[in-house]
Amino acid sequence: MTTTPGGEPDRRTLELIEVEVTRAGAAQERIEAAIDQLGGVLVGFAGVITAILLARGDRTSVLAATATSISAVLGVRVVLMRATSTTVDPVDATQKYIARRPSDVAQALLATNVRLHGERERRLRNKRRWFIAAAWALIVGLVVLLVSVTVEVSTSEPEPTPSASVTAGRR
Repeated sequence: MTTTPGGEPDRRTLELIEVEVTRAGAAQERIEAAIDQLGGVLVGFAGVITAILLARGDRTSVLAATATSISAVLGVRVVLMRATSTTVDPVDATQKYIARRPSDVAQALLATNVRLHGERERRLRNKRRWFIAAAWALIVGLVVLLVSVTVEVSTSEPEPTPSASVTAGRR
């Protein structure tokens, strides 16, 4: 880090770092919003599939509905994982730093923003894991449903079609 002749960090250096930390934080917020939206869509889709499966009533459909229900619950978990605080508290910052030198304040706020960046990164990592688990549960439910329908269709008796003689007698 560049320092001034008095040994303090150069203000421009701190500002450059702060700009990058702010940019990274904005990117994290966009990613979190996207994960939340996908989680909401997943919850809705899993809920609809669960309702359809439960209406079928057979054992395999209930098994698939269990997997899609788990997916919905995990998806809700993704959406509900919100941060309590991802910004610097202005009241706290004012009380702590009002009487300090500007370079000390800039360094302290930068350190706080870097810490908050790390907390957001951990939360995003957890949200991604929960979302992946929810997506896999939904996939399992859909695979069970597809196997069930395939087995049902392949083992069912074909419907009788009118024979040629019956159709010919009607003419």
